[in-house]
Amino acid sequence: MWLGYQTDFTLNDIYGTLPKLKELGIKWVVIDDRWWDKYGDWNLRKYTFPGGEKQVKQFVDSLHNQGFKVKIWWAPTPVQPEEIINFGGSVEPGEAMVVKNHPEWLIMDEEGNYPRDCRDMYQLCPAVPEVQEYMKTLTTRFIKDWGFDGHKLDAYYVVPPCFNPAHHHKNPDESYNEMPQLLKAIYDTSKEIKPFSVTEICNCGTTQDFYQSVYTDQPVTSDPTSQVQQRQRVKIIKALWGANAPAYTDHVEHIRIDADMNDKSDTAKVGQDFATAMGCGGVIGTKFTWPNGPQNMQLTGEREKHWQKWFKLYNEKMLCEGNYLNLYDVVFDKPESHVIQKSDTFYYAFYADKWQGQIELRGLDNLKYKVYDYDNQVDLGIVTGPVATISPTFKEHLLIECTPVK
Repeated sequence: MWLGYQTDFTLNDIYGTLPKLKELGIKWVVIDDRWWDKYGDWNLRKYTFPGGEKQVKQFVDSLHNQGFKVKIWWAPTPVQPEEIINFGGSVEPGEAMVVKNHPEWLIMDEEGNYPRDCRDMYQLCPAVPEVQEYMKTLTTRFIKDWGFDGHKLDAYYVVPPCFNPAHHHKNPDESYNEMPQLLKAIYDTSKEIKPFSVTEICNCGTTQDFYQSVYTDQPVTSDPTSQVQQRQRVKIIKALWGANAPAYTDHVEHIRIDADMNDKSDTAKVGQDFATAMGCGGVIGTKFTWPNGPQNMQLTGEREKHWQKWFKLYNEKMLCEGNYLNLYDVVFDKPESHVIQKSDTFYYAFYADKWQGQIELRGLDNLKYKVYDYDNQVDLGIVTGPVATISPTFKEHLLIECTPVK
């Protein structure tokens, strides 16, 4: 993701980072907030793409030619009013053209006003058929015309009841109830153009809406504030989507370690706990910069070695493709425990500030297993299933694999 460069990233920033992406084995990338001009219009921002549509097509083609797939960030419901009062994000000033041309598409409250969302934007009404068609038009632009391979839908959650008389709602809640149909328009259009396309829905700061989930390929933990929250959300995603659901754990730098979450300075300490994302079967992510960018995002020195280690382990184990076995309770079982099964091998992840004592290895077959700490490359001996115990000492986490002894 290019969010590590903040909103005023350039194409040179992106091209400069590609060699490191290749080294780490990263295949999917996201051009994030803020390539566009105004919410709702989603035209190219001249600062980022001075060459217009020709340039964005060349950009996507160049990444494809280097073996990458590319998603594009946007938001389906917010549209930009003439004046923004309570939003600190970067936008082009002025009202979106979709507001000027189609004010009848907007959600209206009981007093006849246009309510604003958390980014101080008006909102399109998902129940309006023309709005759903507009989503198809935007999706066709991004996937077919520009060549992107999927979406990161972000910066929206739900919509309020709509009292716009032009919509002839039988019930004001139709605006909220029809939100999944808005996403269906995006999802189905993407699949018609590119069957392999990926739609990611990030309900910032909240868990995924169950009714939207059918129209997403990649559920995400959505801006977790702690490692514990990260792991719990992965467990929930595996329960709702299936044992091998590709639960994206958001960029690892999002969790600010021992710091104010609102501290966006170049020196704020950011997370690097890949063990939390990987151990419970999540898809790992990052928004590092290289060779320049904000100081705390640069992939240099020991930080680069850490990234190399964990992306190598991730690509070797691919635990996100295994089956999450719901054999431990995250509240009552201590330490916090998770287990992933891939073929005849079991991968356990244990988390605690400090731990010394017995741990039960659940789910094994009635076989002998070699126990190996693949994080620290330490052999922990042989155990016998179906229920075995080990007595480790560790801080923060312990990641082990149990393979049958042939």
